[in-house]
Amino acid sequence: MGDRELSCEAVRKRILAEHDQLRAAMASVLAAGDDARLRLAAHALLDFLDEHLAHEDELLAPVLRTIDAWGAERERRLRQEHAEQRTEIARLRAALAPTSPEPMTLASELRHFVDLLRGDMAAEERDTLTASVLRDDCICIEIGG
Repeated sequence: MGDRELSCEAVRKRILAEHDQLRAAMASVLAAGDDARLRLAAHALLDFLDEHLAHEDELLAPVLRTIDAWGAERERRLRQEHAEQRTEIARLRAALAPTSPEPMTLASELRHFVDLLRGDMAAEERDTLTASVLRDDCICIEIGG
């Protein structure tokens, strides 16, 4: 079964597993002891977040579109959030350039980004990635006689 054929439950589990990996990458950023390690950990986080957003666009967005009457709105919100996150990723990549701000400024910006990302992930897990939203059961409605 290819990625495009994953069940709702499989998509949910994959995205949640990636969230765990993102949390580990965020912890590495927060634990970085010096500027070089901070920049390395930040690049790794941003690279993985880019991949994760692409996976959600490819796997989660189409599922959200079809799961219920709110599907189109759920998909729209996901894509809007991803656009905002990609803008922030680009800004942070620029801040990680060799001519970027002082390490204290960069560290502060990255801590703020990690805090926002943690909040976004928690909201997504609470509102979208639950078994009650992404479930594999089928509800059939018979119309007519």
